Amino acid sequence: MNKTIYELQILRFIASMMVLISHVQHEASEQRFLNLSGFAPITPVYWGAGVDVFFVISGFIMYHLCRDRFGVNGAPGNFIVRRLIRIVPPYWGATVCMLLAIWLFAGHISHAAIDPWHVLGSFLFFPVENPYGQFYPVMILGWTLQFEVLFYVVFCIGLFFSRKVGLSIILGAVTLLGLSPLIVHFQSGPMAFWSNSIVLEFVYGIGLAELRARGVRLSAAKGWAVFAGGCALLALMQFAGLAFQYGLRAIWIGLPALVMCAGPALIAQKNQAAPSLLKRVLVFGGDASFALYLSHPFSINLVALAAARLGIQNPWTYMALATAASLVGAALVYVMLERPLTTRLSEALHMRRPRILAS
Repeated sequence: MNKTIYELQILRFIASMMVLISHVQHEASEQRFLNLSGFAPITPVYWGAGVDVFFVISGFIMYHLCRDRFGVNGAPGNFIVRRLIRIVPPYWGATVCMLLAIWLFAGHISHAAIDPWHVLGSFLFFPVENPYGQFYPVMILGWTLQFEVLFYVVFCIGLFFSRKVGLSIILGAVTLLGLSPLIVHFQSGPMAFWSNSIVLEFVYGIGLAELRARGVRLSAAKGWAVFAGGCALLALMQFAGLAFQYGLRAIWIGLPALVMCAGPALIAQKNQAAPSLLKRVLVFGGDASFALYLSHPFSINLVALAAARLGIQNPWTYMALATAASLVGAALVYVMLERPLTTRLSEALHMRRPRILAS
């Protein structure tokens, strides 16, 4: 009987929390109203590695859901529409909110210049340099989605062929792109953004999904022990100062992220009456991870405005409030906006909402 891989959803929540911790600590260090004497961010690991965990999970999910769909009539269109339904409405909504914030609070934002082509590129997930010479979209966190959508397109092309041919196209294209910085350095244009070793992490995820498809399984204890080993490896990279070698990010950060994902992704699913309350809460966190990723910058900034007015000076109090507000805000966005909108769009197109299933 097929069941959801709860552990993978929990891992998504962990990854989103890593990103949140990174941004909350960074924002605290930038707030002038806080008493920062003696304050030092807690960085046992590179918290930004949550993005790398997401990329490995993404490669896993895509291949896991579509492994038997290569060469099937209609599979490519079904795949790409289903993925766009999942990410476009929330991301476009967040982008519109960011544009409004830039307009309303231009005097309080360091990068408030707007360029029409940059805005258009942001909505199309296409890397266009902003007025400051950076490839960040209007919604800065959308830089990860510019990689995601590229992967979707490559994966969609592969689905037109048999699994052997299609998978060769996907792995070949992504690997070539990821290794291209070793051969040529693009100075400008979208390739200057896309040619990044981080794309190899999608390949890592595909490899994990293939292992699962071939029957490789771990017990829950061993799976979470492997995850802990990945965290230890990530901490080692941080301690050695290698976590910031972005030119080889797929090695210094990507490989620890791969190990972190391998454990939960390969845990055997056992028959049980129902997951515990704690597991249901964590799985819900995984379901709402995309909402948390997109909405937390707004929550953090709203808390900053309120904290300044209330005279809060302790950075840890500020961070606790910002974290709590981000989690509550994400839950509301997911339950009230993202989930119903995704469901309605899927129903309108006669598509079932994709699930992460165990085999």
